[in-house]
Amino acid sequence: MTATSYAQPFPAYTGGRFVEYLDVIADAIANQPRTLQRSIGPSEIGSPCARRIGYKLLHHKEKECPPNWKAFIGTGTHLNLEGVFDRYNLDHYAELDGQERFYIETKVSVGEVNGVEVTGSCDLYDRMTGTVVDHKVVGDWMLGNYRKKGPGDQYRIQAHLYGRGWQRAGLPVDTVAIAFLPRNGQLADTYLWSEPYDETIAIGALMRLEGISLTVGALGYAALEHLPTFDAWCQHCPFFAHKSDNLERGCPGDPSSNINKPTPTTSSEYLGI
Repeated sequence: MTATSYAQPFPAYTGGRFVEYLDVIADAIANQPRTLQRSIGPSEIGSPCARRIGYKLLHHKEKECPPNWKAFIGTGTHLNLEGVFDRYNLDHYAELDGQERFYIETKVSVGEVNGVEVTGSCDLYDRMTGTVVDHKVVGDWMLGNYRKKGPGDQYRIQAHLYGRGWQRAGLPVDTVAIAFLPRNGQLADTYLWSEPYDETIAIGALMRLEGISLTVGALGYAALEHLPTFDAWCQHCPFFAHKSDNLERGCPGDPSSNINKPTPTTSSEYLGI
């Protein structure tokens, strides 16, 4: 193709300006299926903040936030890994008449809460080892933290919920695992966490969700003041409203959160004197 065969610039083009460049990307981030998800899923059930779950069950409007570029990177990584394991299936297991080793990005039903089915998309299931794998793309500080302390209850519960989903589908689950992939480092920096599957962890989380759901169903927004809070990065919560005195408008955050601690006003306070 020669240069003369290209279409000419649009009439409104003024030269040298990417006026809509970031807007196009921001719109794509805002309209990702994960962003638009309305019903609560396995990734949120294990949140240590019961009030946040209450807001989600009430379908409270989430606050407008800047485009979540980090989450967008994570979604892109998930898409790439989907292709990687799909090709691996084709290259190594095609002769088994479609009996691939890895099931990829598969919707599973983890249980029912008050008659409502709870589903989620599991990143990976290894049929050879009976292992459920969830991909997490994280920064350097969080990667080090997970390596030292493990995944925390929210991610751990999510993994066991996916395990229950596969078990309910009739497949054996021996191990649940989370692959903490470095956002900034090399593949060798990945931290692979795993533990034996324990159905009681998944059932306990669903029972907690059922209790919150019953409370919200009975009291509506009045239930929120009775649901315990937890400092789980309050300032990043989609239902956070700084210094809110009306829970129908939003949550002021957990009292112990850094966002609610008084700002030092003197040099001695800054120095901790």
